[in-house]
Amino acid sequence: MDVLWLNLPTSLWWLIFHRLDLLDRLRFRAVCLLFRSIASQTQPLRLSPVLLLLPPTKDSDTGEFFSLADHHTYKTHLPQLRNKWVCGSSFGWVFTIDFKSGEISLLNPITKAQISLPPLPAFTDPPELEGEEFERNDVWFIEKATISKDPSTSSDFIVMVIFTYAWVLAFCKPGDGKWTNLKRVEGPCEDVVYYKDKFYAMTNWGALVTWDLSDVNDPKETVILSENEEPPLRPYLVVSNRGELFRVCRNVERDEKEEGDELRDENYYRTLGFVNFKLDEENKRWVLGCICEQAFFVGHNRGICMWTKEHPEFRERCVYFTDDNAERYFENPYGCNDVGVFNLDDGSVEKFYPNHPFWTNPCIWFTPNPR
Repeated sequence: MDVLWLNLPTSLWWLIFHRLDLLDRLRFRAVCLLFRSIASQTQPLRLSPVLLLLPPTKDSDTGEFFSLADHHTYKTHLPQLRNKWVCGSSFGWVFTIDFKSGEISLLNPITKAQISLPPLPAFTDPPELEGEEFERNDVWFIEKATISKDPSTSSDFIVMVIFTYAWVLAFCKPGDGKWTNLKRVEGPCEDVVYYKDKFYAMTNWGALVTWDLSDVNDPKETVILSENEEPPLRPYLVVSNRGELFRVCRNVERDEKEEGDELRDENYYRTLGFVNFKLDEENKRWVLGCICEQAFFVGHNRGICMWTKEHPEFRERCVYFTDDNAERYFENPYGCNDVGVFNLDDGSVEKFYPNHPFWTNPCIWFTPNPR
């Protein structure tokens, strides 16, 4: 006999809800209107709309998420992250690489859904770097990844990655057997984001290039801004909630080891602050930009912007950042520890994760997506 589970007493569903972990509570709310109502009537989780996915422990099936709303770390069973390197997040999906097999997937940490992508061996040498040797089985082969649309709502999306030490671009669509390289028209690419139906790529010396992939067999590039001669700061591309494209520049201090200083490693570094520029599309230039009533989140993730009035747990005119200096993770005792929040008004930098460990795998921002 079929059981009409929606007719079960609300009190029973209430008890079930309170026995669920963080991720299952999010899934519970997304099932139907009844479940959303039940969840809303209980003591609400003070869960941030932006979570920090903490690095998985080696050979562990536990996923950990830090919430800025209550400064609590939540744990859940997430074997899909076992022995995985995470180097990108967009629309609540994270980009993972298997340390052993080189298999690449998109993973939704909330629903645990996965989408397979071409593995590391499916990359080919960029034309401008022919003759160079690349270690395709190294997870560092891919610097960063982003996607054009939410895979939860559309199967017609494109995955774009920055790969090799030369930081060039390649892309694929679901079902492809290989990655397609894009010709490098300027210098090494530092960041890439999907904006107004095109991919915008930023080089380490300030060039801005767009790629129109509406016909993936005939990619079209346009140089919006050429490289300049000013010393570069680490740039991130962020689309604001007002639909404007920002270049968020990170100022990093790298301290040299002094003679007799045994406690300081020569690879020590820390973030001093950020400067925000907004793209003036009409005049094709960057101008100083204001992020009033907004907060930015940068790192290995696709740049995230949040309204601070709707989410008071976030500070207005602040940049929350994680450590994405990947080449340093395994080369010094500090690991992946350059994380914090920068206040654009007073220039201060504070830690948001108390007593954080010296991670040796990226921690990454993502927006929970229960769909």
